[in-house]
Amino acid sequence: MTYNIDFLIAAMVILLLVLWYFLGQKRAEDLNNQVFLFFAIIGILDVVAELASNYYISFPNSNCEIAAMLATTIFYLLQALLPFTVICYIQTLHDNKIISAKKMFLSGVPTFILMGMILTNPFTEKLFYFDIPAGYMKGPWYMLMYYSALCHMAAALILIVIWRKKLGYQKVKSLLEILLISGAGVVIQLLYHIIRFLQQGLV
Repeated sequence: MTYNIDFLIAAMVILLLVLWYFLGQKRAEDLNNQVFLFFAIIGILDVVAELASNYYISFPNSNCEIAAMLATTIFYLLQALLPFTVICYIQTLHDNKIISAKKMFLSGVPTFILMGMILTNPFTEKLFYFDIPAGYMKGPWYMLMYYSALCHMAAALILIVIWRKKLGYQKVKSLLEILLISGAGVVIQLLYHIIRFLQQGLV
C-alpha cells in the first residue's frame, strides 16, 4: 500500500509558517494564545506521526510491527486531541482568562473516552491492527474517529452560534473559516471511505 505524502508535507510547511508567524507576532501569555500555540504544536506533531505511520504502512516489515503500532497509536491520539483543542480555544475566547476546570473536564469527557479506546487498541484491535502478510488493517470501530471529529465540530459550531455576540464578528468569522476548512477535510475522507465500502459490497 502506497500513500501520497505531498499533502502532508504541504500541511507541515503551512503549520510551521503559522507557528513562526504566531511566535513572531504574539507572546503566549494569554490563555487563548497558549491554547492556540498548543493547537499548532499538536497539529505539527500530528503530521509527523502520520508521516511515520504512513511509512510503516507503505513498507510493511514484520521486524517493525511494534514501531508501526506505536507510530499509528500516537497519530490516532493526536487526531483525537485536535478537535477537543478547538473546543478549548473557543472557550478561552469566550471566557477570557477565567475558565471553570469543571467545564473543561466535562467538555473533554468524550475525548478522554476515545483516547482510552486508542490506548487499549493494541489489545482489542477495534480501531486498527497490523497483519504480517497484509500490513495495516482497519478495525470494526475505525469510523469512530471520523464520527468523533464531526461531533466535536458540530459542538464547536453550536458554541460559536450561541456565543456569537460576545465573541464578535471577526472572531466568529475566523472560527467558522477554521471549521469549514477542517470539517470539509473530515467529510471528504468520510465519504471516500463510505463510497469504497459500498463499492466493495457491490463487488
